[in-house]
Amino acid sequence: INWQCSSSQICDIVRASGIRSGIATFIANNENRSAVKVHGAYSIDRKHKYNPGQLICVENDSYKIAAKKGFVIIEDLRNEKGNKFNISSDISSFNNNKDLKFV
Repeated sequence: INWQCSSSQICDIVRASGIRSGIATFIANNENRSAVKVHGAYSIDRKHKYNPGQLICVENDSYKIAAKKGFVIIEDLRNEKGNKFNISSDISSFNNNKDLKFV
């Protein structure tokens, strides 16, 4: 995923991929990087000062990611095995949301 695109463009690409295939990206911190696939997301068009790809927060298994224009809310994120992504088990050295970014 190119996080330099607008949130609506990213979500259009996710929808076009279909629920089964998803769109590949990486979630990373200073120590690790994990391949993930986005299977469901929606956009919020708002101005912000975050860097594209920055993880803003995690709430109820949804991930809020900054895009160049707006935010992408990922509702269905899966690891390489196709299971629901879990920060604590899929990135063992995760300390806080500020360490994580999507690349």
